[in-house]
Amino acid sequence: MTTPMSDSDLAALTAELKALELRLLDPAVRGTPEAVAELLAPEFTEYGASGQVFDLAAIVAALAAEG
Repeated sequence: MTTPMSDSDLAALTAELKALELRLLDPAVRGTPEAVAELLAPEFTEYGASGQVFDLAAIVAALAAEG
């Protein structure tokens, strides 16, 4: 059984996750494959609106190509 998070712990976690998400929007991070790979889990999977599935390597390459 897990213990529920306190409101302050939940707020801190939410703030940290938001900060990490915002880092992925930074062009300097998006253009650096190592920085993107550091932010995403090795088993990362993205499902596009088209239904296409992207793994970590595909996302890192796509973001690097945006630059």
